[in-house]
This record gives sequence, structure tokens and C-alpha cells, in this order.
Amino acid sequence: MLISTDTSLGQAVPDKYDYRKTVQINGSSQIPGSEPLSNFPILFKVTADEFKSVSNGGYVTNPNGYDIIFASTDSSQVFDHELESYDPNTGEVVAWVRIPSLQAGTDDTLGVHFGNSNVNSDPSTQGTWNSGYQLVQHMDTSFLDATGRDNDGTNNGTSDAAGQINRSRDFDGSNDYVEVANDPTLNISGQITISMWVYLDGFDTIN
Repeated sequence: MLISTDTSLGQAVPDKYDYRKTVQINGSSQIPGSEPLSNFPILFKVTADEFKSVSNGGYVTNPNGYDIIFASTDSSQVFDHELESYDPNTGEVVAWVRIPSLQAGTDDTLGVHFGNSNVNSDPSTQGTWNSGYQLVQHMDTSFLDATGRDNDGTNNGTSDAAGQINRSRDFDGSNDYVEVANDPTLNISGQITISMWVYLDGFDTIN
């Protein structure tokens, strides 16, 4: 989902957070159909000077970006999120945010709050991915399942590479793979959806 940003600092924010950035979610062009999406994790990927660390001229106090949180526009509800990566030098934030309800065909707004020197631990939560997700692998360097199901992966020969969202894995075709152990949560008998970002170097011709 594409997200456009509109700076809005100094507005009403949760206790001890000094700044907020208002984000527009382009539901009118990005959410098809007529039914709202429930508990939908959106990708928030933005680079902005405000998100640089304080030592780099920005407003984020924690060098790991832990004082960045996401909430409803009126600041009454903080949303579950997973901080995938943060660069204090450039102000790049990559996070997944679970929105309780996204209306189809309607633009909405999201509050991003930051600037809290009391935050020293990662507020990311596995609740970002609801019970409908059996496995979420970001294919970075950890191979950890982002859900609460602990379907972690084991690397077998893949190498780190730049990705579309953050980092990714390079499968060079020499029988390298990421292995996930058998688990009852992966024995799915009904319909499933599998989605991934894949860059192909080329195609073999089959006669």
C-alpha cells in the first residue's frame, strides 16, 4: 500500500511523546471493493528528516527508533506494529502497522508519534499479525517468524542482499534454501494465500 506523508509536528500526542507526523493512507485508490479490511497490516516505509535521531538533527530520541509508535488520528488508540528496520542517520523507518479497520474507497489518516526519551525497549509486538497468519518471514538476517507461532527458519546457503522493502535473501540456484520445521500450524487443509516479493535473474527455456 502506498503511503503519502504530511508533516504535522507539535499537535496533541500521547503522554510523553513530543511530536507527531500525520500520514495519509490512500484508501480511495489502494483499497478495492466495498468491504472494509479488518486488522490489516500496512507497510509504513518513509525517509524523513524528522525521523532522524536527535544526534543527527531529527526528533527520534532512541537510536534504535524504539520511541516511534503508531496510533489513531485522535491519539485514543495505539496500534500494534513491528519495527522492521530503522536508520538514525537517514531517518528511514520500515514498519508494519496493524490497522483495526480500513475503509474501502476512502482515504484515512494515521498518527506517527515519536520523541519520547523514556522509551528504551522495542515496542514491536507479534500481535501485528493476527491469527490468520501462519508464518511471516521477512527474509532478513534473523529468519525469525514475525507471528507468535515460532515457525522460525534455518538458513541453508542463501546470502544477504538488498531487498524491495528492507533486506532479502539471494538464492543462487545451487540448492540453497530456507528450511522451516514441520509444525501443526502449517498443516493447512483449506484455502491459503501465499505472497512474496521475488526478483528473477532470468527464466530457463523449457522445450
